[in-house]
Amino acid sequence: ASALRITGGTQGAASGWNWGWGDCFKGEFQSQYTAYDGKTYSATFKIDGPSSSYNSTGGFIGQLSNLKRSGRILSGNWETGSNKGYIEFKIEDFSTGAFRGEWGELDGSNNRYKKGDWWGRLVAPTTATAGLSLSTSWQGANKVLTSMPNGDALLQADGFAGRSRQRWALESAGGQYVKIKNLETGRCLDINADNFQPREGDCSMNYGGQYWSRTYFNGTPYMSLRNKFGGDGRCLDVINDGSNNRLQLTECRKVSGQMWRAEG
Repeated sequence: ASALRITGGTQGAASGWNWGWGDCFKGEFQSQYTAYDGKTYSATFKIDGPSSSYNSTGGFIGQLSNLKRSGRILSGNWETGSNKGYIEFKIEDFSTGAFRGEWGELDGSNNRYKKGDWWGRLVAPTTATAGLSLSTSWQGANKVLTSMPNGDALLQADGFAGRSRQRWALESAGGQYVKIKNLETGRCLDINADNFQPREGDCSMNYGGQYWSRTYFNGTPYMSLRNKFGGDGRCLDVINDGSNNRLQLTECRKVSGQMWRAEG
């Protein structure tokens, strides 16, 4: 189910926006909006489809409907009792997930009357119980990141529906970072400090190789993956060696083997 919770607050209050569908918008956003009184408040809502519900600490209960995504834009309607209106958000920067938009009222002819601004940024992707597959632009959706049964090895392997070793949860790890956890093993994507080779590691360890940040390629659902250990100059990459299934953390370049896509 989807839900929106609007809470009165002070300047600088934050909220979370979890969108469970739409490749470019999956994740938790910190957001703020200006209300009728001109003050800044926070709102929390979850959207998992074209309709939703919301409630506020002031006792308001309402609905979101006709939610649609087109490229960078999310639009839809809100309704509380006899009051109704619209929302429209635009992703301004795929590298940070920053969005800015507005909310307002509608008259009987569906003319829009803006009432306030709404803005924020992406802080972490939604953690789905079914997990996500991780593929590259180079090899396509049928080759996905796979935890192999032999030790901590990772490969890009043929994707099969329902194989939990190929499903990953992206979990917030503070700030811009996430941990990438395999659903079957419960272990996290890590880097061997001796040779920069990707592997799985114990998620409870506070290793920089397990803290990943994402930088989106403008206008696409593809992202590069960097971590604290390797720094900004090294990216997760599929090695082009004929086998084309081994991974490395290497110099960041705009090549298709470093362009990753997370899909539910």
